[in-house]
Amino acid sequence: MPQFMARPYSNTQGYTFADEFNDSRFNITLNGNKFDLNIKETKESDRGDYLCVNLDGTTPKFTSGTRLQFEGEEKKLCPTPGTLNNNTHSVTHQGSNSRDGE
Repeated sequence: MPQFMARPYSNTQGYTFADEFNDSRFNITLNGNKFDLNIKETKESDRGDYLCVNLDGTTPKFTSGTRLQFEGEEKKLCPTPGTLNNNTHSVTHQGSNSRDGE
C-alpha cells in the first residue's frame, strides 16, 4: 500500500515530509518542477518502491518511480532508473515531477 512521504508547498521551492519520514537521512532537492529524493545510510527497512504522484484534483496519477533493493535479492525490473551509491550507502531518485499538472 503506498504511503505519503513528502510533498511540495504550493507556489514555493519548499517541501514537507510526512511524520514517519521526517528523518535527517531523507532529503529532497528541488530543481524546477522536479523532486530528487536522496536517502543517506540506507537501511534494509528502506527497501521498496518509491513513486512520484501528481494530483489531478483528488485523483492521484503515478508519474515515475524507482525500486530500492539490496544485493542478493531477486532482481525485478524497475519502471524508471534510480541510482544506488554503494560508497556512501545512499540512493538518489532523480527527475520526478513535483507539481500538479506539470
